Amino acid sequence: MKKTLALMMACLLMLSFAAPAASAELGGDFVPVIRFIASSDTHVRDDSDTNADRIRMMLEETYAIADGDSVYSALD
Repeated sequence: MKKTLALMMACLLMLSFAAPAASAELGGDFVPVIRFIASSDTHVRDDSDTNADRIRMMLEETYAIADGDSVYSALD
């Protein structure tokens, strides 16, 4: 188990050093972006549940933010 974990950590370390070189090859206008929302324990029982409204509002606000960004207008 320890050898497997050490091997995985070594691979991640190698990849982290390779990432800046890979992004430099893409050109000066490359903007790395990731956009996502995280939600847990929603416990929606039916459409009239308060949590259902909160989830709807969360999604509407998230998409509004994404749509307003001229560089990257998507959710990942």
